[in-house]
Amino acid sequence: MPTENDIVRGSSRFSFKRIAAYGVALALCALAAFLVGGAMIAIDRMQRIAADSVAASKPQIESRVGETFKLLSTLADQPALIDPATPVMDKVRLLDQVNEHYGYFLICYVDADLDVWDETGSASLASRDYLQKLFATGETVITDSFPAGADGATLNYTVAEPLMDEGGSITGALFASLYFSDIVDILARSVSNSQVESAIIGSTGQIMSATPGY
Repeated sequence: MPTENDIVRGSSRFSFKRIAAYGVALALCALAAFLVGGAMIAIDRMQRIAADSVAASKPQIESRVGETFKLLSTLADQPALIDPATPVMDKVRLLDQVNEHYGYFLICYVDADLDVWDETGSASLASRDYLQKLFATGETVITDSFPAGADGATLNYTVAEPLMDEGGSITGALFASLYFSDIVDILARSVSNSQVESAIIGSTGQIMSATPGY
């Protein structure tokens, strides 16, 4: 026959405190599983959105960049732009006409001293890595997005083309700025998604997106 002490010990094994502790532990495990599952679903969704955005907008962006390459390459064959003896202001006025005709906001002439010119005068771009690379290699360059403009906060991508004389010496360069807002417009037209507020595409095709408030 069980004694009174055995009954007390047996009941303590199934106390409400222990049952409550098990219940809390199970609830925490369920909550953790829910959070992990939700995070995985959110990450998968973001990856699919990014992939769809890149796939839909890539041809348009490549077309825009390709057109810019072709335009600068054509301009780089113009003797008036290649010849250092041509007055700088003549080059500036020629490029202003190109800007107006083709809808670019900024196609500029850079001289051999890495000074960029407009109608108001010159400003040094010697600190720009992409121009140093261009003058060192003689190859066309397209940059990742970087802050520029008078406010130092306007994001743009830049395509730069060297100007070479018949002897292969670099006499200057041309560059065209493709503004970040233009690329965002392409992305917005390609994928309708109210959860994505902005996106940045790098030179190797990587994409970063941001949602409102983040």
